[in-house]
Amino acid sequence: MTFPAIAVRVMVASPGDAIEERAAIADVLDRWNGDRAMQSGVVLLAWMWERHAVPELGGSGQDVINAQGLDDADILVAVFRSRLGQPTREFASGTMEEIKRADAAGMPVHVYFSNMSHPQNVDEAQLASLRGARRLLCDDGLVGGYNSIEDLREKVRAAIEKDVDEIKATSFVPAGDLGPKADLTASDCPRLVDGQAELVVRNSGTGTARDVRVSLSSKQVADGYHLPSLDKHPGVNIAGGSGWSIPFVDLPPSIAKHSEVTFTWTERGQEFTESHSINLSHLSGFVL
Repeated sequence: MTFPAIAVRVMVASPGDAIEERAAIADVLDRWNGDRAMQSGVVLLAWMWERHAVPELGGSGQDVINAQGLDDADILVAVFRSRLGQPTREFASGTMEEIKRADAAGMPVHVYFSNMSHPQNVDEAQLASLRGARRLLCDDGLVGGYNSIEDLREKVRAAIEKDVDEIKATSFVPAGDLGPKADLTASDCPRLVDGQAELVVRNSGTGTARDVRVSLSSKQVADGYHLPSLDKHPGVNIAGGSGWSIPFVDLPPSIAKHSEVTFTWTERGQEFTESHSINLSHLSGFVL
């Protein structure tokens, strides 16, 4: 079953040693979609450089990640285990750059440091840098900790729930308003005007129906009969409160007296479809 939804990109940031954590965060987002996407009208899209970044010349690897992932993100979730990561031109590591850029852009940023024991072969220099970064980020109020992978999963899920509520309330159209604003109907009995049969389509809604397409179907006609006159006027738009008259051309004699008219149109980049029954009895055998 399809449903309209807001797509929210969640960038997962970390040094290379947080493999298990990255997989856990991606799974949290996937499970959230299964539990809440249809109800909330929001779909979370995890963006991870190892899955989604496309090789591209013209800048550093971090520049590519920033352009392809971070700059279009809505939420950043960053996690550190035992390493800070490799430095970039301006920051102590790529993950730190992503955190700072995301925070400066005003997006929700959630940073988690592992409280678990470190591996025996831990890089002491990296560990020292990591502890220094944690102290610095504590001054910005951005830091959380996790005692296990399961603990991390629970904390990320809680943070995402909060973010979704705030994003829906401020930045995006609420889920309840994602349906069509246009309301297309056809005249129950197509009219004859100066010997010409016309189907009158009205939009009684408040939104503009764009790229309107109309077809007729019946039990006698297996395939939908597309009104040929529309082929001459591609991309017809019908504003709210207005109508449009469509002449019938070569109306099939086999069309049922009571048929179904189907409208397909777009609003806000989404496609909608509605169908209504109409009475063609007074047009029986009418061919132009």
